[in-house]
Order: sequence, then structure tokens, then C-alpha cells
Amino acid sequence: MLRLLTWNVRYFSNLQGGLRSSATGLEAIVAALDEVDADLVLLQEVEEDSWRAGSTGQAQAERLSEALSRRGLSYRCLYYPAHRYRLGKFVFYTTGLCTLIGPRLELLTENSSQPKDITYRRFPALKPLKQTRVCGHSRLRFGEQEFDLYNTHLSLPAFLSPQILQLPKHMGWGQNQVEEAKQLLDFIGEARGVRLLAGDFNSLPDSPVYRLLTEAGWIDAFRKLLPPEQYDRWQTQGLGGLRLHLDHVFSTPEIEWIDAEESHSWGEGRFQNLSDHVPKLCRFRLRR
Repeated sequence: MLRLLTWNVRYFSNLQGGLRSSATGLEAIVAALDEVDADLVLLQEVEEDSWRAGSTGQAQAERLSEALSRRGLSYRCLYYPAHRYRLGKFVFYTTGLCTLIGPRLELLTENSSQPKDITYRRFPALKPLKQTRVCGHSRLRFGEQEFDLYNTHLSLPAFLSPQILQLPKHMGWGQNQVEEAKQLLDFIGEARGVRLLAGDFNSLPDSPVYRLLTEAGWIDAFRKLLPPEQYDRWQTQGLGGLRLHLDHVFSTPEIEWIDAEESHSWGEGRFQNLSDHVPKLCRFRLRR
């Protein structure tokens, strides 16, 4: 049995109001990861070195690895760069994903040097301004069984789309989001066998993006594990007065989902206020 956690960590800045990363914010999240001891940790909004990341001279993935090591946690850290906003040599902020792989798992292949670009660009001439969205992939072995793991973070509805004026109820309705989900499925379709897909989809359950995934055969772990009334109330993101269910864990049918113990909806539990999202945490078994 394995444990997976997915979490948008808001570049470890929530204790500073989301403006800049802080060592305190990173250490608080590392402490939370230490408590849950997940085998697989999928993080979104992890930066390289930048002004917003604190201008420390180190990428956040490196700082994260060092902080985990100080606690005796032996994770293999994969960083998937996505976008960099810079003016000359000054890097204002960056975006990326991070996957932590625990010692019980063997890493076979991964694409951190060139993560899959799934961005929908309606206006190619504006490519430098459009934030790149990627999918990080790793192929892993647990015992005698192999499986593929995908970490991703989809865009918000496009700024010039009608949906941006109808937020939050149209998170997952943006045409750009649908196109990114299609590109994600095209990429994942290249793999075969047991697969896990998790991250921040910026999409509500039963939105077009969500339906595109489930109609393609992906199983929502939390919809399977939680009673319908609890699932309908579940929220993973809170910002101001917004409370939204945007983060998801999906799998192919070969995964047996055991429980979602230690997961808490927004406003409850140990992860509160460490980010503008709370993580999803669940245990699963690879069916033979």
C-alpha cells in the first residue's frame, strides 16, 4: 500500500500573505510533509530562484530537498520548470512543479529536463507573456509492479474569455482549459498500464474539464472514497471569500483506492493557512 499527497503550495509564501516566499513558510510545509510521511508528493507552484521566491540564490526544489534531509526524509526530488518572467537578468517570478519520490519506490524514467508543454496559446505572438503549463511524468516501480505518475497544473480561464467574468462558478469551463486538458490526455495516451494523475486543475467537479477526464476513463479517487454528500461539500482552495474544489487525484481502474485519511476540506485540519490550498492525501494499492 502506498500514500500519495498532492498540494499547491503557493511557492511557500502564504505565511507572508502570498507576496514572497519565506524560509518559515517552506519549513512549515516541510514539517507537515514529515507528519504525513507520504510515498509520493506532488507539488504545484514551486519556483526556481527569483524575487518572488526570496532571492536566496537557490531554487526552491533545492531548498526543499535540504529541509527534508535535515528531518531525515529520503525523497528523490524532481523539478519540472514551466515559465520564467524576467526583465533582462532580473527574474521576477517563475512557475513549476515538483514531485518527491519516497525510498520504497524505484525511479525508472522521468521528463524533468523537458516536461510536456500542454499550454493552449490562442495568440502565438504573445507566447512570452502566456504562462506555460506543463505535465511532469515519472515511471516508477514498487516491488514487481510498474506504474506511471503525472503531475500537472492547468491554467485559469483565459483573461479575454467570457468565463473570467463568471468566476468562480466557471472554473473548468474556459475553452483554453478544455484545450489544455485535451493536450494533457493526448500526452498521457502515449503511456500504457497503471497510471496516476494529480494536481491543481483549476476546475470544479462536473465542469467540462473534469468531465473530459472522467469520460476518458479516469477515476476520481475522492469521489470513490467519500460519501456523495461529503464530496459535494469538499473544498481544496480558499482565497478571500472563495471556497473551491480545484485539486484532484485521478487513476486508471487498476488502482484500488483505500482511504483519504488525514485529508481535510478547506478550513479544517493541520494544513490550514500553510497555502491558499489544502492537500489531498490518500492511500492506494496496485492491483495485481
